[in-house]
Amino acid sequence: MIILNIPTTAMNIDSENSWVLETVTNILIEVLGSIAEEERLKIRRRQTEGIQYPKSRKKPPKFYGSEELDMLLEAMDKYPPESKYKLFVYIMITTGLRKGEILGLEWKNIDLDNGELSIVQSAKYSRKRGMYLGVPKTDTSVRKVRVPKEVVEMLRQYKAEQDEYILNMGSAWEYNDLLFTQYDGKLMSIQTPYEWLKGFYEKHSLPFKGIHASRHSFASEMIANKMDIIKVSRTLGHSMPSTTVNTPKGHTPPPAAIFDNTQRFSDNQSRWTFFFSPISARL
Repeated sequence: MIILNIPTTAMNIDSENSWVLETVTNILIEVLGSIAEEERLKIRRRQTEGIQYPKSRKKPPKFYGSEELDMLLEAMDKYPPESKYKLFVYIMITTGLRKGEILGLEWKNIDLDNGELSIVQSAKYSRKRGMYLGVPKTDTSVRKVRVPKEVVEMLRQYKAEQDEYILNMGSAWEYNDLLFTQYDGKLMSIQTPYEWLKGFYEKHSLPFKGIHASRHSFASEMIANKMDIIKVSRTLGHSMPSTTVNTPKGHTPPPAAIFDNTQRFSDNQSRWTFFFSPISARL
């Protein structure tokens, strides 16, 4: 059992030293995320040991509709989260990157001038190694993706905030070039973004469908906007276009679930789909 003793004096921290309270909050998030991941794996191993399951049909992939993602963005505007989680969400919904690919991003992989992210590694977890950086899922997962200018500005602001935080941490910071880390600079747990986002959704009474569902949404939006399927597949880092559509693991929702482009693009009500208006230029 891990016992966290948080001093009550943290409640009286002045604005100049607010980073101390933020550090304590980050510690709690990281520790609880790591504990949740380890316990989840232990429970799964105990429950499935010696059991042979019959093959079953795969369920249709989950995805968020444009209205649901708009609600998420509005909630983040009204109740701003810590900047690194807000940035994670914006990268997630505007690039379709896998969770591990986002956590594996380093600043040397970011071209702010051209708004381009280079995907060369992915954060992974194993029982023996714990959290580590490894090669992406497939050979075609090594790729470059572009982000909207709004995300580029968020990256610039976050870099400045992170640099200041590192300076305040001093020798307690474990130096690396990662965008997303634990409070002390170590590689963030693969489970932390999921636990944080799930908590944010539940706190604001939003329907949570998991992190990977946003990848399905991104792919579906590109397809609905008649993007070339080869480009969609390359952007997602799939090994072949057949993985993208018309397979049990594909990312195209049933026809009735594909976004209604006609009404949306005539009234321009969706904030999320606004990011896709110049998407052909970004690909």
